[in-house]
Amino acid sequence: MGWTLHKAAVREPRYCLELNLQSHLALIEKLRGKSPGGRRLIYLGSIGQYGNPKQPGEISEEGAQVPTDVQGIHKAAAERYFQLYAREVADSVVSVRLASVFGVGQPTRTEELGLIGDFVRDCLADRTIEVYGHGRRRNIVYVEDVAAVVADLIEKAPRGFHAYNLTGECVGLSELVECIRKAKMKGYSDAQ
Repeated sequence: MGWTLHKAAVREPRYCLELNLQSHLALIEKLRGKSPGGRRLIYLGSIGQYGNPKQPGEISEEGAQVPTDVQGIHKAAAERYFQLYAREVADSVVSVRLASVFGVGQPTRTEELGLIGDFVRDCLADRTIEVYGHGRRRNIVYVEDVAAVVADLIEKAPRGFHAYNLTGECVGLSELVECIRKAKMKGYSDAQ
């Protein structure tokens, strides 16, 4: 997957470059020139490759990729390398562009946790969670759904290069915060 920290990538763009682009190029270089022989690769991309689309719930695989942060730029570039070298490194290369992933075991105690992790951390610490803008929505996807899709693609991936968006559900941020608050009131914790 590489490095998923958007804010930290702005502070440390070269480190993000190493993890989200150079590491994938190193893999491609190792595989080039060897017979693919049934090899299938799954690249975990990001919906962040699209930037800030006007309608987040309706992102299509053919939509323009205009990343607005360092991490999105590197993820989009790495995908392009896989697309370029797909025939040389594997019989099948699939890019799965992920929305905000959440699930059991998600960290809640570090600096940058992503949208849901940040909300959960603040809720557990009894901090006010402020959603800026009215009616803001975001795509989220459950980690077990990601695992199931990746496992399925490993078995059934078509030949060549293909990209799929795994956007999950488009939810209102205010509603998401309310669900997290209700879960806390029911006694769920970050250990669950």
